[in-house]
Amino acid sequence: EPVRRLLTKALALDGHIVTSAVNGAEAIAVFIDRPHDLVITDMEMPYVSGQALIAEIQHIAPSTPIIGMTGGPFPESIEDE
Repeated sequence: EPVRRLLTKALALDGHIVTSAVNGAEAIAVFIDRPHDLVITDMEMPYVSGQALIAEIQHIAPSTPIIGMTGGPFPESIEDE
């Protein structure tokens, strides 16, 4: 929640129109209603994971850029590179 609010405020202050959702299911509903130019998602969300959200958005609008992020640790395979 705090990171979502921070990103929403920072992007809005930079002049962007921002829509936020509290979980992946809400994000899909919002995106279906009105596609967006960019999606920033948490990978660790309740109800619908970030991975599932990304798959659904890529199905609806394949050219939409998506940034996936998480506050959790990286998988070991990424840390070792």
